[in-house]
This record gives sequence, C-alpha cells and structure tokens, in this order.
Amino acid sequence: MPGISQTFAHHGLPIGTMAPDFIASDLDGATRQLTDFHSRWRVLAFISPGCSACQHVIGTLNRFKEERPDIAVLIIGAPDCQLNQTYAAEHQAATPILTPQENLANEVYLVKSVPFAYILDETGVIRTKGVMNEREHLNQLLAEAHVPLLASRSTKIL
Repeated sequence: MPGISQTFAHHGLPIGTMAPDFIASDLDGATRQLTDFHSRWRVLAFISPGCSACQHVIGTLNRFKEERPDIAVLIIGAPDCQLNQTYAAEHQAATPILTPQENLANEVYLVKSVPFAYILDETGVIRTKGVMNEREHLNQLLAEAHVPLLASRSTKIL
C-alpha cells in the first residue's frame, strides 16, 4: 500500500521527466530560476497561503533546511507577492516563498492540491512527487527518490 505522500501522486508531471525551468520572484523582488540550483538535489514545494496544512510544511522545511543545507529548498506560493510576504512572516519561513507566474502550479507543474512536492535530482529530473503535509511525508519522498545521505562533517580526533 502506498504511503500518504503518494496521495494525488498520479497528478503532476511524470516521474523520470525533466522539471520545467521557471522564473519566480523572491520576497525582495529578485528573480530565481530552478536552474539556479543546478547540480544540487532540490525539494520543490507548492503551497497556498491560508492553507492550514501548508503552515506545517513551512515549519518542516525550516528544520529540513537546517539539517540538509546541501539540498536546495524552493517554496512556490501564490502568484501574489504581498500574500506570500505576509504568509512567510506569519509562519517564520526560513526559505523565501517564491511568487510564480500565474500558471506555474496548475498548468506547468500540473499541481491539483497543496501542499505538494517534487524531489528533483542534480540534473533536474523528477525522482518522486506527492503530498507533503508533515515531516514523515518529506522523509518518505526523500527515501523514494534515493536522495544521498549527507556526508558527515565530523572529523576523527587522533
């Protein structure tokens, strides 16, 4: 039986395909592209300000970003920058909520429900996708994608 992260996973772009590049604005108005993070694994999370489940995702991604600085976290919000700014401030988002073009979630990435995430490998290929309501779902998606473990930063003391 598939896990909860696979709920609605039949929606969206097919696993094994290249994720489409996009341009979105961060909260300061600077533009970001998916390809800015080429050669890194990426979590591409789609949320909607006002969604109660999405506020839990913000906290999950804040903690994940601290634990796994080697993986880029991109949060795609509403096409309204002011709404994203307010939501990011209310929920203390450590990662800026990007403001996409109007059709990015629904028409380009075929997202039908939020919070929804894609896990992309270093080349931009979609390795898995699904609902991501809490940390358990994120962990399941990372395992399904076969994301490499973080190399240990500790050193041996001789």
